[in-house]
Amino acid sequence: MKIQIIGLEKDPNFQNMLQNILHAIHELEIEATVDEVTDINEIAEYPLTPYPAMYVDGEFICHRECNTLQHIKECLYRKIGKPI
Repeated sequence: MKIQIIGLEKDPNFQNMLQNILHAIHELEIEATVDEVTDINEIAEYPLTPYPAMYVDGEFICHRECNTLQHIKECLYRKIGKPI
């Protein structure tokens, strides 16, 4: 699984989402790579959405409004087809 977090690296919301993603991967024992897309030119290639945003395997999953650890875990489990 490839997870991308899109946003500005110095944004506290970005850092919070990143930490929650890393914790969720660890807790759920999911094999995944996490790429941070922080370059403004790369960010511009993604559809306009509130940032930070999380994509899994190229699919938009959530943005800053729903980035709690529990929500991220639910999204990842839905993506791999398993109930929590």
